[in-house]
Amino acid sequence: MRTGQPNLLARADSIRARTTVLAIVLVGVALIVGAVALVTVMRGALTESVLA
Repeated sequence: MRTGQPNLLARADSIRARTTVLAIVLVGVALIVGAVALVTVMRGALTESVLA
């Protein structure tokens, strides 16, 4: 039992670390996509106002 306990704890820690890294990466990707979408919308609005 004692030999299995640290193994379970280590596995839980690695899963938590992997989940944290995945969450940070997803948030970063979402921020980049949002910024690109915002720039695209702003550029489209600017060109429309210039053309009109």
